[in-house]
Formats: sequence, structure tokens, C-alpha cells
Amino acid sequence: MIEAVTKDKYGEEVKAIHYIQLFDSKNKLSGLQAYTWSMGNMQTANPGENANIEIGSSADELWVIQEVEKKYDVRSTMYEADDKRKKAKNKTTLQAAPTPESPLPVYNFITLNNGTKTFSFPITEKDRGGFGVFHVFVKHNRFFSLGNTVTVPWDNKELNISYTTYRDKTLPGSKEQWKIKISGNKGEKVAAEILAGMYDASLDQFKPHGWNTPDIYEFYYRGNNWAGNTNFSVEQSQQKIGDRDYMAVKEKKYDDFIWDNFNPLYAKREMMQMRMTAPSMAADSSELSEEVTVKKTSQERQLL
Repeated sequence: MIEAVTKDKYGEEVKAIHYIQLFDSKNKLSGLQAYTWSMGNMQTANPGENANIEIGSSADELWVIQEVEKKYDVRSTMYEADDKRKKAKNKTTLQAAPTPESPLPVYNFITLNNGTKTFSFPITEKDRGGFGVFHVFVKHNRFFSLGNTVTVPWDNKELNISYTTYRDKTLPGSKEQWKIKISGNKGEKVAAEILAGMYDASLDQFKPHGWNTPDIYEFYYRGNNWAGNTNFSVEQSQQKIGDRDYMAVKEKKYDDFIWDNFNPLYAKREMMQMRMTAPSMAADSSELSEEVTVKKTSQERQLL
């Protein structure tokens, strides 16, 4: 435990406590009871240096998958990745060597048995922007993962700008000359182009003005994610229904009369309707016969 004690400006005591744990890297993690443990000795590194990542676990007989993922464009490498995996399908190891055009993740298989292991990664100029190192394993029906990101800054692209002469006050119509000095991040001379601009500082009372550096350099981002949320879960049984052969039943048709599109029920209904709308006064037999004849002719014409 590290404890720091001081007093603030009011004379009150302020205390900060930080807990640490010491261990011997040469011995097993007997005092550290944890499934996963990780320490990145150098999370920020420059080309020519090594990034060291140490992992450990108090569990025994672990089979760990290590993934080293460099920055890459998913849109341009997704098809190349499929081709390379198909070519490496018959190999005994699941490794795909990265290329400058298509840097694919590299997988290694390691074992860990109640102890720690340290991995060293040499940093080159191609690693500018950073990369990620991930470890995953399954123990006691549980999924565990570790992730470390190594930052490799673009400090070789940084420019230091300073004024050799500067005047913050001038008069209208006067001619002034400013001199600036541009150097690299280590003070070396560099060839650079400059874009100078001027504006009315009185406008700052309405909206402050400022220059923003554009993001023109690539930085590492996580392309794939390891997940185990769909493993070791409760599932319900499903019934499998086999294929059934259905027997086709033939339709039987019998002979029937052809009425030549004449429906006697329809004709009877029309006759009853005419009988209801007929006048109530009696008619002689000649008129009745004539009316029936007209109805029959009208009915036949309607059905045709």
C-alpha cells in the first residue's frame, strides 16, 4: 500500500491511498488468485524499441489464443482475408502473415500454467499508429479475455513552430515583418510549407477563432472483437419433424345435365317477383296467357 498525506490550502489533511501487489516473476503466482492478470510494461513505444506485455493466471493448464492485430482497412482487406484463410486451411497452424498492403491479424497458440509469460514486440516504422495484442481462453466453462493496446505515435511528423520576431502591437498602415522557425520534433531542420492567415481579432467577442490540426495519419482501431456471451447458455430442446409423404387423392367427377346456362331457380325467383308486383285486379285468361308469354320471352333473352 502506498499512502500520501498532505494538507490543502485550508489546512485540512488530504490523504491518498493506492494499493499495489508485488510478486516474483520467476515463481508461480501463488499469492495472486486471479484467472486473468496483465501488465503492459511499455504501452507507448517508438520504432527501434520493444513493447513488452506480460500476462498471467493462477489457473493451471490454460490453452491461450494470442492475437496481434495491426491497423488495416476492413473494406479493402475483407476479401483478401478470406482468400488467405482458404489457402491456409490445410495447414496445421492458424496463422496468416501480414503484408504492407493487407496486414491481417496474426494468431499464435500458447500454454499457461499457474504463472506468467512476457511477450516482446519489436516496433518498426510500419507500426506507426499503434496495434493491439489480445489473449483469450476458456477455463471452467467460462470465457476470459485480455487486451492491450500499444501506441506508436506519429511524432516523426510533428513540427515545432516558433517566432523569432513577434510584435503584438502595431499601427494602421505600418509595415511589419515577422520571422518564424520550423523544426522537427527533435529540433532538426525540415523542409515544410506554411499557410498563413489573418483575421480581425475584434470578432472574437462573438465567436473565438482557432486553427485545428486535421487528422491525416492513421491510428489503430479494434477491427474484431472476441466475445463469449453466446457460450455456455441454457437452450431448449427442439423437435425435428421428418419428411412426410402425402398421398395424392384423385378427384372423381360424374356426368351431369347441361342446362345451357339456364338456372330454373333463378327463373322461378323472377316469376315470383313478377307475381308480387302484378296489379291486384283480375285479368281474363287471354291477357294472362299473353303476359306469361311475354315473361318467358323476356326471361330467355335475359339469360342469353
